[in-house]
Amino acid sequence: MTQAKRPFVRVTELWVPNADGQKLKLARGQYGELSDFETVSQDLEFAFGEGLPGKAWKDGHPIVMHDLSKPLFLREDAARKVGLTCGVAVPIIKGEETKAVLVLLCGDSEEHLGAIEVWNAPPGEPDMGLSDGYFGTASKFEFQSKHMKFRKGFGLPGLAWESGTPIVMGDLGRTKKFIRRQSAETSGITRGLGIPLGDRDDGTWVLTILSALSTPIAGRFEVWLPSDDGNGLVFNTGICESGADLGGAYEGLSVSKVDSALGRALHDGIPWISTSIEDEDPEVSASCKAAELSRLVAMPVYSGEKLNSVVAWYS
Repeated sequence: MTQAKRPFVRVTELWVPNADGQKLKLARGQYGELSDFETVSQDLEFAFGEGLPGKAWKDGHPIVMHDLSKPLFLREDAARKVGLTCGVAVPIIKGEETKAVLVLLCGDSEEHLGAIEVWNAPPGEPDMGLSDGYFGTASKFEFQSKHMKFRKGFGLPGLAWESGTPIVMGDLGRTKKFIRRQSAETSGITRGLGIPLGDRDDGTWVLTILSALSTPIAGRFEVWLPSDDGNGLVFNTGICESGADLGGAYEGLSVSKVDSALGRALHDGIPWISTSIEDEDPEVSASCKAAELSRLVAMPVYSGEKLNSVVAWYS
């Protein structure tokens, strides 16, 4: 058994509208050892514009909160006790409807390396720039990112923008497609995931997740596409730190298990957070066990009203 590495994202939460659609309630979460923070979160509900989930719901695009303090962050005391210092909230929007809000909470430390970035191209603009981001201790990489612009088809944000589907990229320090490869190599950032979030009134949005070996956001990234009949998911692309041949492991597979995280993302149209790989299709479960991965986040990606893919990351 390999030694567990300190995670970059320490808490992942799924918030969904309650029965009358007036507030967001907690549907599920990954809290690891932070059980006290989980207890505080369980009975909370957020109104439109309230708290980190409610603000993302109101703004209609991902937001980064660098200061987890009141009045905006309602769980300030609980966050401080467990060392959480930053949050990223991603609204999942189908057409005009916000289906859910996915929240990622991080905590600073001397070894806290990686990045979660929010990129935006204003309406009518040919370039996409950094709206905000959380970079842990990767200060040089952060500096370069703040001064970068990407057009369609260039860099990880631009490739996701052009394709309209998630992009997985490995060996960021060497691949020419990753424009910031030199600072990525210097910083130790090795893997990337670009997720297009579609067009809004305030432009086009892309979320990028950049992982380092020392404090990984994920040990595996995967992209799944709806099958021809729309009832299942077929593997498109992915990368695993174990070196697993994902294409071979999933050849001929159509994921259809409704109570799996991937199946829920497809059939329910909202992200799903799983702490048990046993719930996935046997091929997925076996591959993850071999790579010593035990939990995942599955997130649907929409183009307007249409679900075009499901992206998953595993730890």
